[in-house]
Amino acid sequence: DAKEIRVLNKVIRLTEQGLELEADPRHAELVVRALGLEAAKPSPTPGTKATKKSTVRDKLQNDAEAEGEEEDEEGAGDEEEGPEELAQGEAKEYRAIVARLNYIASDRPDIQFAVKEAARNMATPRREHWPAVKRIGKYLKGRPRLVMKYEWQKPLGTVVTYTDSDWAGCSKTGKSTSGGIVTIGGHMIKSYSRQQRTVALSSAEAELHAMVAASAETLGVIGLCKDMGIAMEGEVYTDSSAALGITQRLGNGKVRHLRVQALWVQEVRCTRRLGYKKVLGSRNPADILTKHVPKDL
Repeated sequence: DAKEIRVLNKVIRLTEQGLELEADPRHAELVVRALGLEAAKPSPTPGTKATKKSTVRDKLQNDAEAEGEEEDEEGAGDEEEGPEELAQGEAKEYRAIVARLNYIASDRPDIQFAVKEAARNMATPRREHWPAVKRIGKYLKGRPRLVMKYEWQKPLGTVVTYTDSDWAGCSKTGKSTSGGIVTIGGHMIKSYSRQQRTVALSSAEAELHAMVAASAETLGVIGLCKDMGIAMEGEVYTDSSAALGITQRLGNGKVRHLRVQALWVQEVRCTRRLGYKKVLGSRNPADILTKHVPKDL
């Protein structure tokens, strides 16, 4: 029989196979209720890729990618167009729902990218931003629970982080997203999806910025383990050969537009604080943190 406790309303279970962690399931229910989606059809994905509205071809391509999901967006058509800012009361409601989603997302890697995109609009929420939040709500209606399992494993001495980036993924600002999953063996310790602060001028630069973030997270987990008396090493995996090549040399080389701060990873490698390795793009789990998860995840 499983033994169960709650920490900050997060459910932690002890089973024969190991531990299970589940985000507070009440938050998903509250989001669905706040959005008035009790009778709505669940969505198979938490979001769709944003496309430019300036061309008919882009609109048709977006409709094709939706694959007959027009019914999922029922009732949102009147809100998609126009830059109208939300009234004070409605803006407060928007921020409250997104803040709740942001709390859930720390234990729900499947919605982290979608929630990150919605959170970018909290400063000045507009009417056109509501459909994306409702899409997340419909997804949670279909998948209100996510249980992460931590099965028993032998003691390991390496923290492994997988990192990825979507170069210029934001069609409005040209900024990229850094995604990462920190693991010890088969256990996911942390995951994140963050907007990069600067505009990367190449895919290699975007991936390099993502590697900087992943390196900082890895060293943070190593430091935490050290405080608990556990000695750990660290490795960072990327699917970008170009970014990996930058870490293997000293200085910018022929690439002149890189920010000097990003070359910190070269120092980290030279001092053997971390190792940097290649992973195939098809086997990189951080990929789900730089785009909306697909239907068949």
